[in-house]
Amino acid sequence: MEENDKIKKDELLQKLIDIQNKEKELRQRRILLQKQQPWYQQPQNIIGLLAILVTVLLTFYTIFKTTDKLQLTCVYTDPKPLTNFSPTLQEKISVTYKDIQTSNIGKITIKLINTGTKALTKDDFVDGPIEFKIIGGNHISKNDSIKPLPFLLDVVVINNSKQRNDILKLKSTDNNANFSYLPSLVNKNDIVEFDVYVSDINNVKFSADAIITNGEFISEKLSEQIEQSKFLQAGKFIIDIFGNKWIASLVILLIFLLSLLKSLFIITDDFDKSFPALAFATMFIFVDLLFVVLIVSILMN
Repeated sequence: MEENDKIKKDELLQKLIDIQNKEKELRQRRILLQKQQPWYQQPQNIIGLLAILVTVLLTFYTIFKTTDKLQLTCVYTDPKPLTNFSPTLQEKISVTYKDIQTSNIGKITIKLINTGTKALTKDDFVDGPIEFKIIGGNHISKNDSIKPLPFLLDVVVINNSKQRNDILKLKSTDNNANFSYLPSLVNKNDIVEFDVYVSDINNVKFSADAIITNGEFISEKLSEQIEQSKFLQAGKFIIDIFGNKWIASLVILLIFLLSLLKSLFIITDDFDKSFPALAFATMFIFVDLLFVVLIVSILMN
């Protein structure tokens, strides 16, 4: 009885081995038949050509979009108090501005960043300088005998990127304060930085406006994180290339699908060649994961 069971097990094992060998043989025949097809009918070659075509078109589009791009980005912070003392210390410290006592002085940091691809000069601002407006709450004292503080106390240039002929003008210091700035030469990636001091940090509204000849002026508030993470910067870079978040997402998604299909074909067609299949499939899967991360980064911007 035991001998019969052993024979049956051996027969079953042999049948399984035969099935595996037959399956391997059929897979090899399928690969051989695919290789005998014309190159333009082989799916993996079509996918490879599409990936190359998309890459080439993306490269040319990138070159076209980034050629001679004039762009200046203005980022600014909310007012931050400079005299934020504890109640007990506040009674012992007195802060004055031109003999006028105050306790609510704040600072706004402004950065002008050349985010384009070429230098900006004063000739690019033919319509006039950059105009800054800062609107504050009503801080005028109810006591007419006390002279009120000006809302805009001062504008200090922290860094002017070594310009020699830039012009800063204070036009108004009241509640509707404004000043202007005309750069003379701001090279690519250069940063011009101001510190703006105000006598009231409540309900402050800031705006900046300029017209650049054949260029773009962008104004945005700097978040509490101050700078974006590298993760979000990657997505913003792709969005800047295509000019639209959804177009950028669709293009990266298309490339991701092509790469995913290519990795699947490698695994299924070359499964019998374990090391090359595993190596190439691992590489394409890693690339696919990078595309997924990039898509998430784009959508989070």
